Amino acid sequence: MLVRTVENLRHVGASQFVIVRGYKGDVLERRQAELGENITFVDNIDFEKNNILQSFFKAERFMTEAAYLSYSDIIYSKEVTEKLAAASGDICLIIDVDYAKIYEGRTLHPLEQAELCEVDKNGLIKKVGKCCCEYQNAYGEFIGLAKVSAKGMEQLVASYNELKQEFEGTEKSFVRAKNWLQAYFCDLLEHMANKGIALTPVPIHGQWREIDTVQDKERADSSISW
Repeated sequence: MLVRTVENLRHVGASQFVIVRGYKGDVLERRQAELGENITFVDNIDFEKNNILQSFFKAERFMTEAAYLSYSDIIYSKEVTEKLAAASGDICLIIDVDYAKIYEGRTLHPLEQAELCEVDKNGLIKKVGKCCCEYQNAYGEFIGLAKVSAKGMEQLVASYNELKQEFEGTEKSFVRAKNWLQAYFCDLLEHMANKGIALTPVPIHGQWREIDTVQDKERADSSISW
């Protein structure tokens, strides 16, 4: 899965890769050669206690320029990365508007766990994350793939560090997370949207899968032709 992600991002011009690893990180060490050149690993040694947002910011020292951001449990076609590369905006998120089709028969990871999004009258994302809106109001599902400009990266880092000062060491809830340590990346994105920072949806129609369970892998193996 990681090899495919790296290949797709190389296809649209990415040349340096930072991979945050936690549980079973040594597996990546042993298979690093399969990923090609210019791969840097960053360790999240607190993976048992934290969640996606804190894991992502273990790589903060590398967040100094424009970049593509990708979850590690997804696969997607080269056409998806091509569409993202061509999109305009400082923070662009790939959104599958046909997301419900992927959940048909997906019994071990139900639709309730989808990171849905809702857009405002200007077509910008105003809500994003699990349980952020009713299905009938959802524009689509954020698949976990984004592109940020240098300005967008600056906004991400500044927003995170402002929030860190307020929430770190407390048990206060943050957006839909029960506390700061358990926050998702989407929680930060929605906070930024609420502050008026533009999040641009880049719509796709399928051509991706999330692999969270053995069932997901078996379904992907039998159905993906791209």
